[in-house]
Amino acid sequence: MYYKVLKAIYELNNEGKMSVGVRKLGEKLGYRNLISKILKKLQNEGLIEIVNERVNNRKPRKVAYLTPKGEILLKEVKKRKILILRQKLKNIKKEIDHL
Repeated sequence: MYYKVLKAIYELNNEGKMSVGVRKLGEKLGYRNLISKILKKLQNEGLIEIVNERVNNRKPRKVAYLTPKGEILLKEVKKRKILILRQKLKNIKKEIDHL
């Protein structure tokens, strides 16, 4: 669940170049009722930063950004997933070769 939130923040922020509102993030992930708790946990771990941001004359909104630590963790998790998938593919190839 936490990985999905980090990944979504990264994607919605367009690699950190745009801000993403907390409400929009919760709606995208289907965690609308849990998103605040999840984000608080990620913020306490130093993986994201949540700030109030005002755009034009609108009221401020909470916006989540990945911290450098969050970006590193996200990349590490992606690497591990790729390695796991590669190992699974090797195992499948071995099974096919034995047929």
